Amino acid sequence: PGNYQRQGKTLLLLHGWMGDKNEWEEVVMSLIDTLPEDWQIVAIDLPGHGEAPIINSERYQSVRGALGMEHLSSFVDDDILESGLSIEHMAAAVLNSVIKDPTIQHLDAICGYSLGGRVALSMSRAFATQTSEIKETAPLIDTDTKLILLGSDPGMLLDRKHKNVQE
Repeated sequence: PGNYQRQGKTLLLLHGWMGDKNEWEEVVMSLIDTLPEDWQIVAIDLPGHGEAPIINSERYQSVRGALGMEHLSSFVDDDILESGLSIEHMAAAVLNSVIKDPTIQHLDAICGYSLGGRVALSMSRAFATQTSEIKETAPLIDTDTKLILLGSDPGMLLDRKHKNVQE
């Protein structure tokens, strides 16, 4: 995960479909100026996006086979959910990744847009139902964890903010 601060509370940022953690850079710079200093901001690539490993799925296997690219199997991380790209599997993969960061003890807020918003909701539901896939990550999320769900690219927020300042 890309950590932008290392203190106190943690805000996890999840990008949308076909995006990556870098989409949050401008927002992070604005948040660093706005949030209290005890907040740590973490942006992570969802599985199969950005620098995250490719998830092995039946469809992925079919495409790879059709293109004669079987040799790419060595690039698939076998520890990451080979059963598919469901929202629930992505949520479990994110939680399993985040819990490995020793600077993150708890997720105080999760902000996501598009696919990232759906993954955030799934992470919250997984906590509520305590599914077996997330039992080890249970301390990360609790009833105090806030969800911030955006309907569009976070850069749109900055564009609006800049327009309002200029007007």
